Amino acid sequence: MDHPVDTAKVHAAAPRIGVYLRPFGRLLYTMPPYVTGAKDLSRITSAMLALLGEGI
Repeated sequence: MDHPVDTAKVHAAAPRIGVYLRPFGRLLYTMPPYVTGAKDLSRITSAMLALLGEGI
C-alpha cells in the first residue's frame, strides 16, 4: 500500500464481510492455516480486494 491502512475501517468491515484481517501500517495481511482450501482462500483475498476498493 502507498499509505497507512485505516485500521478502524478494517476492524469494522472485515467481520461484516466474514473474514479476519490484520492491518499493520501499510500492510493488510492474513494468516490462514496451511489447510485452507481454495474456496476459503478466495473468500479471504476477495475481502481484501473489496476493502481496498473501499479505500482503506
